[in-house]
Amino acid sequence: MTTQGREAGDRFPLGRTLYDMAQLLESAEGSEERVLRVLDLLRQLVPYDRCALLEAQPGREPRLVVVPGASPEERALLTETLMSLFGQLLEDHGRAPEAPPGPPGSHLAVPLVGLDQVIGVFFVRRAKGAYGEGHLRALSVIGAKLAGTIRLVRMSTR
Repeated sequence: MTTQGREAGDRFPLGRTLYDMAQLLESAEGSEERVLRVLDLLRQLVPYDRCALLEAQPGREPRLVVVPGASPEERALLTETLMSLFGQLLEDHGRAPEAPPGPPGSHLAVPLVGLDQVIGVFFVRRAKGAYGEGHLRALSVIGAKLAGTIRLVRMSTR
């Protein structure tokens, strides 16, 4: 099956991929590896060249997970960009955040909302091709599940 077929709405890969992700995020054990596997599976639903998840907590250093791996310079730029988006999400819920700087191409970013607060940003970018509404919906659903997992891990480490 081609990538184009999956993007056009082939339901089996969508359902199967979402099921696999839900199974991976069912437990807080080995959360780092589980999250990386979910981000890898995400590529089947929302194609990307770069995927990043930023978790931010007051009083703690932000945590950035990037797929594929990035150089220290790329990580620093991505952290700065996503912290800026995170700040915009916290400050003004009435307007969409500004597009992050970076290489040309399409990108999507959704907030990670844990219970009643924004706890991070979930971001994907690709050099070629546009993202559609279906991609945004899939990213939002997966972001919500990841936010729940982050909250679960936070609660279990207290």
